[in-house]
Amino acid sequence: MTLEIEGKYDTGSLNYQLYDLLGNILDDNKLTGIRTSIDMVNLPEAVYVLKVNTTKKEVVKTFKIVKH
Repeated sequence: MTLEIEGKYDTGSLNYQLYDLLGNILDDNKLTGIRTSIDMVNLPEAVYVLKVNTTKKEVVKTFKIVKH
């Protein structure tokens, strides 16, 4: 999956966390630029939550991802 950031945000100051629906963190990384690849190939089909935060932990955006 590719996450693309548009707008006023400095991607160097953004992180993302990928969660399962039980609240377990599956991935926690910094954004690498305007487009960041998030490897979900080995994850089972399910619903996931992706949160994009500033380095100060302010939530920028939350996404619901359904993997088929």
